[in-house]
Amino acid sequence: MDNRSDIWRGVDAIKPRFVDLSDRVWAMPEVCYTEARSSAEHLAELRHQGFRITENVAGIPTAVMGEWGEGGPVIAFLGEYDALPGLSQEAGVAEPRPIEAGGHGHGCGHNLLGSAALLSATAVKDWLAAHKVPGRVRYYGCPAEEGGAAKTFMVRSGAFDDADIAITWHPSSFWEVAVTPSLANTRADFIFTGRTSHAAASPHLPACAIRSAPATCPACTNWSGALTRSRRGQR
Repeated sequence: MDNRSDIWRGVDAIKPRFVDLSDRVWAMPEVCYTEARSSAEHLAELRHQGFRITENVAGIPTAVMGEWGEGGPVIAFLGEYDALPGLSQEAGVAEPRPIEAGGHGHGCGHNLLGSAALLSATAVKDWLAAHKVPGRVRYYGCPAEEGGAAKTFMVRSGAFDDADIAITWHPSSFWEVAVTPSLANTRADFIFTGRTSHAAASPHLPACAIRSAPATCPACTNWSGALTRSRRGQR
C-alpha cells in the first residue's frame, strides 16, 4: 500500500503552523539544557495536535514526549531545538550578520529539526486516524544534542525501549534518505590537584598539578589512536 501521496498532502495542509513554530524557536535560541521556552513551544503544539504529553523525560526538564494512538507499532520521531553559542544571526541573510554580538543562534538548524519532526509525526498520526489504522506515533523532544548527550540519558531511562522505529532528520543543502554511520565519542573530565610544600624546608614533598596536565594530553592521544586502530581491526 503506497500512502506517500496522501501523507504528503497532509503535510502541505498543516505545515504553516510548523513553519511558524520553527520561526519562533529561531527567535529564541537557547543552548543545551536551557531550552525552556523552545520546549514549551513544542509542548503547546503537541497539545494542540491532540498528543498525550509526558514532561521531564529521563528527569530532564526540557525533554518532552507526545504520544498518540493505541496498539500496533510504535513509530518515534526525534526532534531537537537547542542552539549554539556565538552564532547569533539575522534570518534570511546569507552572510554573517549577528543580531547580538556573541549571542546564541541556530547555526545547525535545530529550529527546523524539531518543528519538521513534529510536523512529520502529526502528518502520520492524522493519516492513521483517517484510515483507522492501529499504531502509536510519538514525538520525542530531545534537548542538548550539541554537546549535552541528552539522548544518552533518555535511552538509559528506558524512554525508547518499546519503540519499533526511530526516525530523525537534519537540515542540509540536499534531500536524501540515508543510513549514515557515525563514530561515537565519550567525554572525560580530569581534575589535577597539587600539593603545597615549603620550597626550602621540604622541597621533596610538593606535587605540581601544572606539570601533570600537559603530560596527560599525549597519553590520551595515544590511547585514542590505539582504540581507533583496534576498532578498525574488528571490521
